[in-house]
Amino acid sequence: MKTIAIDLGTTTIKCALYENGVRQKYFGKEYELIHKNGRVYQNANDWVNLIGEGIKSFEIKDKIDGICISSQGITILPIDNSGKPLSYAESWLDVSATSEIQSICNKFGREYIFNTTGKKLMPDYSMPKIMRMNKEIDGVYKFLMPSDYIYFLLCGEFVTDYTMASGTMLFDVNKREYDKALLDFCGIKESQLAKVVPFGSLVGYATKEAQELFGLPKGTPVIMGAQDQKCSAVYCDINDGVATVSVGTSSAISTFIKQDGYSVFAFDKQKLIYEHAISTTGAAIKWVKNLAFSSYEEMNECALSVGGSNGVVFDTDFEKDASIQGLKLSTTKGELAYAVFNGVAKKIASALPKNVKKVILFGGGTKSSVLVSEVTIQTGAEVVVPSDIETALAGANRIIEIYYEENKTKC
Repeated sequence: MKTIAIDLGTTTIKCALYENGVRQKYFGKEYELIHKNGRVYQNANDWVNLIGEGIKSFEIKDKIDGICISSQGITILPIDNSGKPLSYAESWLDVSATSEIQSICNKFGREYIFNTTGKKLMPDYSMPKIMRMNKEIDGVYKFLMPSDYIYFLLCGEFVTDYTMASGTMLFDVNKREYDKALLDFCGIKESQLAKVVPFGSLVGYATKEAQELFGLPKGTPVIMGAQDQKCSAVYCDINDGVATVSVGTSSAISTFIKQDGYSVFAFDKQKLIYEHAISTTGAAIKWVKNLAFSSYEEMNECALSVGGSNGVVFDTDFEKDASIQGLKLSTTKGELAYAVFNGVAKKIASALPKNVKKVILFGGGTKSSVLVSEVTIQTGAEVVVPSDIETALAGANRIIEIYYEENKTKC
């Protein structure tokens, strides 16, 4: 079986060609965010061009059994009835729609929003962005998230999955449908949003236009993927008693265990998945690396050589009041490195549900053996690092395999 997985990230596009579950070819390239008038945007043409460049680089000679997308969530792109973008996509990183958040709060209250959508009232989400777009842009036919747009270009269908829709703050995560009251207040019709299906559903087949645009064989089955953290959870075979933890610039915890304070997403037709973000974990590690080391490898080796922080305590929450205590004139940079790894591990441990028995740890931070060891110590759980570091891509590939398994379909 030959498959293509796409990871449509916030600043990087990745594509991979798999054969019988093994990654054979890989493409990855960064693109720039757009900062304009105090807002943060992405250019949808960058998504299209880089995905096309990636797939074409594989020089596909025969059929592909499926293509699937892992995607950033809640970035919103308005398109017209011909499918052309009406503006740049407003990135999930943009948090400027504060007046819209206040009006939502005044109308519904925080409790209704959380109990219905599983989300705290924050301007990151899609609803306030769509409200603002409705005031500023005429003739919007559809409001699409990044993968929604690529699926449309692949096979002409406007479709998303539960995990992506759950991030919009318009979706009832318990009923698995858009909330009518929120739609009305937002001033949009349900028909302006992508239809919601479970990941692993057959969306359609690649068109002739998709073949020309992306270099993908016409007729390739297009399989619904999921939001990137959820794709990683699929690859990690998440189940009860397990939490996945990605360690990047920030960290994200995903688990089926209900936990107060976590955001709630519909995962599939039955399960809810709970997610929590920890800010500035990887960013804190990077800060120390830039301050005192030439590479992450040197930083890890130096921390490994001292074997402890010698009383240095590092609170890594740079969004509030990060602090370093216990410094002495004799403190070495290795002890400082150890302290930041220990501090990040403590943040992760304190945020986890108490009954987690196994932690699947992935992301750039797992390159540090000291961090992995500290997470094991601080959580008291079994800690596993997957063999494939590209967990979102691997998860998208796994979803194609699940499609064939569940439908008992041969390639």
